Amino acid sequence: MDRLDAMATLVDVVAERSFAAAGRKRRLPRAVVSKHVQALESEFGARFFHRTTRRLSLTDAGTRFHDHCLKILAAVKDAEDDIDERSGKVRGVLRMTAPSPFAELHLMTHLERFATVYPEVRLDLDFSERFVDFVREGLDVGVRICTSPPPGLVAKKLASSSILICGSPEYLRRRGRPKHPDDLAQHDTVGWVYQSDATVWDLGSGATRQSVKITPRHRTNDNRLLRHFALAGQALAQLPSYYVAEDVAAGRLVSVLDRYRDTSRSVFVVYPDRTRLAPKVRALVDLLSGAFAGEQRWR
Repeated sequence: MDRLDAMATLVDVVAERSFAAAGRKRRLPRAVVSKHVQALESEFGARFFHRTTRRLSLTDAGTRFHDHCLKILAAVKDAEDDIDERSGKVRGVLRMTAPSPFAELHLMTHLERFATVYPEVRLDLDFSERFVDFVREGLDVGVRICTSPPPGLVAKKLASSSILICGSPEYLRRRGRPKHPDDLAQHDTVGWVYQSDATVWDLGSGATRQSVKITPRHRTNDNRLLRHFALAGQALAQLPSYYVAEDVAAGRLVSVLDRYRDTSRSVFVVYPDRTRLAPKVRALVDLLSGAFAGEQRWR
């Protein structure tokens, strides 16, 4: 067993709060993840996790060991980046995170080109909607869609985005088109579970921002399902413009209440604020900046 690899596995178990989820992230069977952790526990003579059928948590020894793992892995990463920076070579493992819908639609073509241009780089991609801690999880670069860049990260704006309320033409023929936010109370809607309150939609930006109470017919944590319910004529949905721009242009979905559209969001490429920027990170940031240059998309 490679000790550093086992430490990285343990860190992923803590971040994902699950052996199975850590295995999916590392593309390893759950049994292998468990063996890595058990080997570390045996080697150091301590139990690192409290395990129950419902909950996984660190023991005191596990908390201390996890902190040491983070420091060791960060030091190894800094050493790798330092050598690469001094050599100027674009190589090594590049760990990246991005929201899965955006990545599938708008990043994969660019990442394929990046992999072709820089064959010595190995991409480790985490596409999901979950919050990630760049430093604790050893990430190199990411894409974030938000109103302002996350603190502690360097950010470059790639594009503009907004949040649309949309429904199918069939739904709007059947239920009518809302003309004011108060009209939403009379409509079927789909709630977004990742919001602090899935029964509230935030509309507008800046001084015009307001919150509207909704009664969701359905709830989900997946943009694909939000879009599916809207396309199927089941309900109105709030969806990012980058995700449904083609549907709106083709007439499959209709954007409503555009006066109250949230236009406060931007697409950023972000990376940790380090003194030295590894060539592999600089190369990807430059490629994405060039790919999106001059385009005020999805407003």
